[in-house]
Amino acid sequence: MATASEQKEIFENLAPILTHVNGYLEAACVQATEYFFSQKAPMDSQLASHMVRWSFLRLLQAEADLLGIEWIDELGLNGISFGYHGYHIRVWKADDTDVTHLASSPTKEAFLAQLLFSWVPSRQPLMNIAILWDVDSDWHLQSLRVGPPHKANDRFILDWHFDVTPQVQMLQTGDLESPERDSTDLHFELADEEADDRQG
Repeated sequence: MATASEQKEIFENLAPILTHVNGYLEAACVQATEYFFSQKAPMDSQLASHMVRWSFLRLLQAEADLLGIEWIDELGLNGISFGYHGYHIRVWKADDTDVTHLASSPTKEAFLAQLLFSWVPSRQPLMNIAILWDVDSDWHLQSLRVGPPHKANDRFILDWHFDVTPQVQMLQTGDLESPERDSTDLHFELADEEADDRQG
């Protein structure tokens, strides 16, 4: 496990892109919510998740050069995989830091196990970083957990992680509540010892 100072350095390296990831995911969740509202239909979790990924990728691709994104992979079902300052970052919807269920292919398993070999030398990552997002019952962005995954006792967990708490101001728009991004105050908050115990 990285030392506290190493973890803080990684957080500082990633902080600029995390501000945008937070904002893009918030905007994507709003778009998904507004779609179902316009259809007068209940939220379908699987379709909404897909719509969030699609919207997020469009925003990321449009701003990639300005953000310093080094590359974005074209993945099935709008999977989110990109390079930033030497880190290989993947973004998933997940409600826990036990990410074993995400290892549904050899490629994903290699990522979660921190197998860093790349056929493209310029894309050899410093570290694989997972960003896990989750929503509340109204599909407002609720949490971002950021950290390197690793394999432990035949399971995949985040070796350590910090939480990026979305700063959301709720505005009433007709009958639909839509979040508007306020200035996101990123802070370095490691999982507590109790959470570490639960992760094994």
